Amino acid sequence: MSSSKTSMIRQIDDSTDRWKIVARVIRRWNVYEKDSPADLLCISMLLIDEEGTRIQASVSNKSAFKLFEDKALEGRSYFIANFSVVGNTKEYRATKHPFKITLGKHTYVKEREADIPEYSYNFFPISEIIEITDKKSVDYLIDVIGFVTSVGPLEEYRNDSEMKNRMRLTLSDNLENSVSCVLLDECATEVCMMDFTKMDAPVVMLMQLARIGFDAKGKPEVCSSFHASKVLFNMNYPEVKHFIKSAKSLPSPTISTISASVSSKASNTVESSVIQNQPFIPIVDIAKQTMGEYFWIRCKVIKVDTRHGWKYIGCSKCGSKPKDDDVKQPCMGNLCKKKPTTYESKLRVHYTVMDESGKISVVFFDKLAIQFIGKTAAELEKGLPKDKDGYIDVPGELDFLVGKRLLLKMKLNQYNVDFPHSSISVATYTEVADLMDEFNRAGKAIEEVADEGSDYVVMQEDFAQDSYLSQTEPCMMEDVDVVKVDLDEIPVSEMMPVATYKGKRKSIARRIGGGSSKGLSVSNDSPIKFGGKI
Repeated sequence: MSSSKTSMIRQIDDSTDRWKIVARVIRRWNVYEKDSPADLLCISMLLIDEEGTRIQASVSNKSAFKLFEDKALEGRSYFIANFSVVGNTKEYRATKHPFKITLGKHTYVKEREADIPEYSYNFFPISEIIEITDKKSVDYLIDVIGFVTSVGPLEEYRNDSEMKNRMRLTLSDNLENSVSCVLLDECATEVCMMDFTKMDAPVVMLMQLARIGFDAKGKPEVCSSFHASKVLFNMNYPEVKHFIKSAKSLPSPTISTISASVSSKASNTVESSVIQNQPFIPIVDIAKQTMGEYFWIRCKVIKVDTRHGWKYIGCSKCGSKPKDDDVKQPCMGNLCKKKPTTYESKLRVHYTVMDESGKISVVFFDKLAIQFIGKTAAELEKGLPKDKDGYIDVPGELDFLVGKRLLLKMKLNQYNVDFPHSSISVATYTEVADLMDEFNRAGKAIEEVADEGSDYVVMQEDFAQDSYLSQTEPCMMEDVDVVKVDLDEIPVSEMMPVATYKGKRKSIARRIGGGSSKGLSVSNDSPIKFGGKI
């Protein structure tokens, strides 16, 4: 192979590791350890060259993670050389290419301008998806385009003793075929925050790197695939325009609701959305909420409440605090059921947050705190030096949320009702940029977003460890998620008034994505690619 010549992705095989390619990173995602969400397992990427051929790439050597923090970034094109090539045979691989590439510490990566499409979709027709009967016939990830004809609420379900999120939609093609779509975890919470009533009809969804799943009756459905899947709506792409133009009939501008659990009052309200059964409220109204029912608040993080500490000793499996702080006793949590267990340091970080109506204290438990801190309690402990007086300061990483504007999902439990000064456990959060300023410009901003058709919200979420209890009370209930602390100076019933809360305002979430109208050319009249063929 010539030292200066580059190859096309379609030519790559495992006959040599001396390939040189020029490709664009059209998708990049992190894969984390299943049992340790703070530990990165590998960095995965989807590459495309000027011919439109795609190949999966990954960085699996942990010593190379640091090198690729600012290399091979999504949306940019690069010259890449000195990488290994292995067979692409695993289930739910990102492409149908027979090989995939592995980037390492000695891989040469340099940014280079190239005439390569900025995005790529190989659409798998809905009409073919609904005909699939063999569960192993499509073991690779696919791209899907469809009209959104119904949207369900955000649901909770338990998986491996951990609470997860999911959301169901119905997608229809331009020939009136329909398929169920199940979004999980991050994809579900992303879409949950979108208001479909503000989108131009018909609403067209693009889903990249989805997998084929099957429901309880064996019927095929489209599912998101861990961290790989990416969902966009009403993009200003030629493929989307062609899809709409070729439709036999367009769906109704009003998207129906799948779930019957959503109240009729919420369904009829002008400002309803996919989270219509979990309302946004001002902080001053928290005390009025029904115990056990989720609600959302918009707020700004003021400070870390370090007087309550930032960690505790909890069960390594369920997070419950040992009774009477006796770590020699078996865990009393419902998940462990008195089985022998080990205890370790767990994160429990309190913050004071406020909105226009007042302020309150909230608490982020271990798994949720790890999402934004990026370290476990044990890792934070190792990095804390003692001063000359033996004092150990609070980790600086806890200040990450201070000053940020967030949307928080929470609920009250019996202890909150009995003691309105107690901190409220956060179940889900998402960061919102310049919230108050965007409130005042909501009308204009929403119109701009609708015109661009390229903005979406990313949700970071996990569920607080519900089993934590104070040392004065054993873990007797499965659904206890608020730590008992006394915040006399900021009771819920006497929150500091700041300004009248205006419920009609909208928040515009942090813009993190965009798109270009540059598409891929194909041999037929349609710019849409079906079946993954180049």
